[in-house]
Amino acid sequence: MKAHGVQPTGFTFSKVSTAIHSVSHGRQLHGAAIRHGLAHSDAVVGNALIDMYRRIGLMQYAARVFSCMQELDAASWNSVMAVYKDQSHSSGVFECFWSMRSKGLSVDGFTMSTVLSACSDMEDFTQGDQILALGLKTSLISNSVVCSAVISFLCMSDRLSHAVQLFRGMTTWDSEPCNAMISGYARSGLMEEALNLFAAALRNGVVPTEFTFSSILRWSSCFGMMEQGTQIHCLVCKLGFGDDVIVATALTDMYCKLGLMKTARKIFNAVHSKDLVLWNTMLLGLLQNGRDREALRMFRRMVKRCIRSDKITLFGALSACSSKGLVTEGLDIISLFKDKYHVMPSLEHHVCIVDILSQAGMFREAVNYAEDRLQKCGAAAFSSILEACIIQGNIRMAEFVAEKMLDLKITIITAIYCFVSNLWFQM
Repeated sequence: MKAHGVQPTGFTFSKVSTAIHSVSHGRQLHGAAIRHGLAHSDAVVGNALIDMYRRIGLMQYAARVFSCMQELDAASWNSVMAVYKDQSHSSGVFECFWSMRSKGLSVDGFTMSTVLSACSDMEDFTQGDQILALGLKTSLISNSVVCSAVISFLCMSDRLSHAVQLFRGMTTWDSEPCNAMISGYARSGLMEEALNLFAAALRNGVVPTEFTFSSILRWSSCFGMMEQGTQIHCLVCKLGFGDDVIVATALTDMYCKLGLMKTARKIFNAVHSKDLVLWNTMLLGLLQNGRDREALRMFRRMVKRCIRSDKITLFGALSACSSKGLVTEGLDIISLFKDKYHVMPSLEHHVCIVDILSQAGMFREAVNYAEDRLQKCGAAAFSSILEACIIQGNIRMAEFVAEKMLDLKITIITAIYCFVSNLWFQM
């Protein structure tokens, strides 16, 4: 089109934006929309750019496009609310929702489901009830997507019976409400009901999605239901979900929690397009099963493959260093995350560093580190030092740390527990 001098329209840009999967192509398309004067003046193009940036992970760019748009419609507000929802910025979702209402724009099913999901994430049940009342008033709850959000919200607010009543009142079954109800049963510890509903949905011709499998597998692993989990795994393979990264992550997590690391690794290796969640799941799974060296090798693979890591990865990498007291490597990892990934250590990471120093017998350094960051470390750090002192038989240092804890008004219940545990181990 460009080569033949044909001028693109708003429709052109909205269609091309759905084919964008890289940052460089996204920026090029945005630039072209600006040059043709459509990025800010055409609501269809603006909405398409917001959705595009959301999909490729440039959330700030999406918000910037929204703020520059001259005309906003309901789709514009829905798009930017989805951006804030993906960022777990629930207050931004609420601000957009109330602004949208104040401008007299009508809400639709997408709006309702997004805002209710944000209420569930924040556990803001008071505001959620207001949104729920609006949904009843506007008859939007009959929408299957909204219905699933309502079911999730009711389950999160400990109103499972109300969620069941709503679900049973549905005239037709769709995958979204079924997913929400299965997850609600499982979250409440009613695994038999969750599995029965899963089977009933299959009998009623409801094709499970990756989120169905993710919900049921996640809770099956929590309750140690190996037989049911493996049966679901067979169904996953039968329906062709084996290479789906969401399902693979749930399966990997399940087998790690069941201690079947060979199977977990096989599933992990079979996924061609691994995302950060899957890498982190495998990393933490190795740690949970006492395979610290393998976890450290897994982290090095992530660095070598330029996987952009987060705070969960940092915790896993530091925990892998902890058991062996790898001080230099642990401090290098902290520096790497600060400099390369711009991830600043938080409470659990500082405690890991203290634990690494303690496991290496560097108790004075561990105490100094904890004192320097006392506001961040607190009782957990000193308890870790105290436990390491007792395990390694350094009673003098244990007394010194216990005195420090008393001076700082930190409870020493952990100390008593450690002494008793150590004596029991020696017996």
